[in-house]
Amino acid sequence: MQHCSGLFYRVATPGSGKTPNICSTVSAFYTGRFTNGNVFDQTTTAPASFPLNNVIEGWRKGVPLIKEGGKIFLYIPPTLAYGSAGRGSIPPNAILIFEIDLQSVL
Repeated sequence: MQHCSGLFYRVATPGSGKTPNICSTVSAFYTGRFTNGNVFDQTTTAPASFPLNNVIEGWRKGVPLIKEGGKIFLYIPPTLAYGSAGRGSIPPNAILIFEIDLQSVL
């Protein structure tokens, strides 16, 4: 599906707990990939926790589409990620794909 922001997503599991918002801190397992399938970031043994207002716009728009216990795939265009500048190992104008398992909304 396409969000009005330009984000594409697929809800694998909607979840049944609390729904996060931009002011929420969330805890999630995730894997970030490039379109060629190469992993650039992931959680391994424990979920990562972070405030949604401190992450890329694609996460801010996409994570609130599920509830605690949900799983979503986000297909994030560069305009909702790191744009033409890139960042670290992420090249300029990269499309990012995230698989996110939302563990909790804090």
